[in-house]
Amino acid sequence: MNSINVTCHIVAMPSPGRGHINPMMNLCKSIASKCDNILITFVVTEEWLGLIGSDPKPDTIRFQTIPNVLPSERIRAANLMEFAEAIWTKMEAPFECVLDQLNPPPTLIMADTFLFWAVTVGNRRNIPVASFWPMPASMFSVYHHFHLFEENGHFPVDLLEKGDERVDYIPGVSSICLTDLDLPKANEGTHSYFLKQILNCISMVRKANFLLFPSIYELENDVVDTLKAEFPFPVYTIGPAIPYLELGNNIPTSSHGDDNNEVNYLKWLDRQPRSSVLYVSLGSFLSVSSAQMDEFAAGLKNSGVRFLWVVRNETCRMKEACGDHGFVVPWCDQLRVLCHSSVGGFWSHCGWNSTREGIFGGVPFLTFPLVGDQKMNSKLIVEDWKIGWRVKKNLSKKFSSAMNSISSLERPTAPCHLVALPYPGRGHINPMFNVCKFIASKSNDIIITFVLTEEWLGFFDSDPKPDTMRFCSIPNVLPPAMTRAANLFGFFEAVWTKMDAPFQRLLDQLDPPPTLIMADTLLFWAVSAGNQRNIPVASFWTISAPIFSMFHHFHLFKENGHFPVDPLAHFLLFPAIYELEKEAVDALKAEFPFPIYNLGPAIPYLELGDNNELNYLKWLDRQPRSSVLYVSLGSFLSVSSAQMDEIAAGLKDSGVRFLWVVRDETSRMKEACGH
Repeated sequence: MNSINVTCHIVAMPSPGRGHINPMMNLCKSIASKCDNILITFVVTEEWLGLIGSDPKPDTIRFQTIPNVLPSERIRAANLMEFAEAIWTKMEAPFECVLDQLNPPPTLIMADTFLFWAVTVGNRRNIPVASFWPMPASMFSVYHHFHLFEENGHFPVDLLEKGDERVDYIPGVSSICLTDLDLPKANEGTHSYFLKQILNCISMVRKANFLLFPSIYELENDVVDTLKAEFPFPVYTIGPAIPYLELGNNIPTSSHGDDNNEVNYLKWLDRQPRSSVLYVSLGSFLSVSSAQMDEFAAGLKNSGVRFLWVVRNETCRMKEACGDHGFVVPWCDQLRVLCHSSVGGFWSHCGWNSTREGIFGGVPFLTFPLVGDQKMNSKLIVEDWKIGWRVKKNLSKKFSSAMNSISSLERPTAPCHLVALPYPGRGHINPMFNVCKFIASKSNDIIITFVLTEEWLGFFDSDPKPDTMRFCSIPNVLPPAMTRAANLFGFFEAVWTKMDAPFQRLLDQLDPPPTLIMADTLLFWAVSAGNQRNIPVASFWTISAPIFSMFHHFHLFKENGHFPVDPLAHFLLFPAIYELEKEAVDALKAEFPFPIYNLGPAIPYLELGDNNELNYLKWLDRQPRSSVLYVSLGSFLSVSSAQMDEIAAGLKDSGVRFLWVVRDETSRMKEACGH
């Protein structure tokens, strides 16, 4: 990469381990996909370069290595303390040597929180440091507030005696059993070396400049808000940090395994019924015993459930033990498997990477945590998010029933039928339509009926949509969309008085009966229609949250104001990103008695991968990077012809390359603008 083009140079330093390297690499790939002016140097040991060096990555990410100053990855589980000691004492010096050789000089160090010395290195060189915590934010809060265990008599503690006691004093963390915290050496009464070093890592975060969590804000909002209030610098949830960017490719996300194996297990999944397969993976580091493996194999075989099981060290033996009802492989592309339509459950060790991938795939969990944060993750899955069940150890007789619970989970007694009713206008229909397509992409058990006027059905009927979405229409009781700008108030009046009755008639005819109505907030009568039928209603506000807040608090401007939001709705939805409007959203969440959700951008990004050979795209392909001004002034209320002429003259005289969307005077503006 030409250093002249580099505006920022990030040095990424993960702790050696797949649970640490993978999320940081995925974040780096996400950054690279957003901007090609950022150079990223990803630092790994020579051994780890051999493991991941051939994985696909953007051109703006390059590898740098430090010597193998650690015990080999292949044997680290046998002596974890020696491995941890080497990480904390032997990596700093070679990392500094790498920094000295880098060109251009680094402008940011992103380092795993467990590499506490990286913060010191950055501070000495006046390089900002972003501390990357590779576990849930809840686990960070546990260690950050560790002194509270001692103050409450829970450290040191005899877990055999008090293991079932609940801890409800960790800020942002819901009540949790002591046994689910798996505190290092907590029952020995001493701060072990391992625990001391973890707490040292946490304390060093205060000397960093940023704190990053590979998590989703809505999953851990209480603890994230608590930590944001306690640290003097930005704290960010960066999203799932999983390889979803590669899902559109027909290639595996890693080079593990052989091509035939990759083809075979995916082809096998293609042949299985929808939601019929239990995916089993218990991690790549700490393993279960051979006796437990035999117990699992017997349970899988006897349950009769289809399964895909990743077994790294005893693949052949487990194949023989399990019989022919499942598929045993040494490796698979996990995220691709979890998103496969035939997979209906995930039996997991609850590593944080696997937890986030399972949530992304939308599958329920059977949890079997082994060590460390995995027990916290299991608790979050089972108790907080309620998307799984625990598998207790040494319960082979009851194992089959647990498996059958998973196999039947994705077969609801009644289908979920979402009726979506947008306000008739492109600025309202488009975001709701995109939300519906996104919902359909996550589950094919949800029927979505998208309700439009007959006129708007003519505009949308040919648009691609998932098979689980269907259009239904109500009569054209409104002025035509093409002329509504001429009599906007008449259009509003018709929307608010003439659509209710035909919509209610449609509701009564739908089969299966609706289980949820998602209606544009401006269609206030839809809330009443839902309440009359005991159908929950999600109110969908298509404008920014601050505008909603302004109308909601209109009495502060004029006491006689009114805004048509029925307080009897059940949800409030914003097609917005929380971080852009968090103050307004937080204020509204505190005022409403029901859930308020940010749905994300609700734009058609799912279609970005489609091939489109239109002329304007070919023209854009020929232009220099970042050289084109895109001009679009909306599809509803238009500017005058005089203003259009003024804009055309300005574009022509500026000499700037531009792409201009003009709906009514395209030919005349082409002539006015020149070539």
